Amino acid sequence: MAQAAQTEPEPTLRGELVRFADATVQISVFVDRPADLPEALWDRARAAAPAAFLPEGAPSLNEEVRARLEAVLGATAIRTVTNASGLAPFGVHVGAEGGVRLVWYDLTESEGVAILADARAADEAFTLRILIPNPNVTDEDWWGLQAALSRVGIRRVQILGGGVP
Repeated sequence: MAQAAQTEPEPTLRGELVRFADATVQISVFVDRPADLPEALWDRARAAAPAAFLPEGAPSLNEEVRARLEAVLGATAIRTVTNASGLAPFGVHVGAEGGVRLVWYDLTESEGVAILADARAADEAFTLRILIPNPNVTDEDWWGLQAALSRVGIRRVQILGGGVP
């Protein structure tokens, strides 16, 4: 019983931040079920429009996500792509194994933290993985980024240095 009280809840939303040497970031938010995406992230999608859409999931999941994208952005603000390299500057990827990824490219750290703060506000169990492709070559001290994330309540963080998977 005591051990169950110590177990962390499973996150509905998961994040990933890739921090580059020039202090720009790439932000991804992952969710298993599109219905679990908070309205604040759809608002951010609207602000980032147009969107690239990569439908690699089951047809029903692809259609569910595309319909939601069209409702948020309008059909003319969506272009379908065939690989992940076409998702920039903002994209939505329905994975082959299921789940959805919203991804924003080439952001400042403060822009990235704001998106992650919206995800964290919607899910107290939100977890974040920070990838630093080359931690020895940075224009700025990236520890300030970790402090900014902590200020918005993101404390379940894993930091990985080296190559980006």
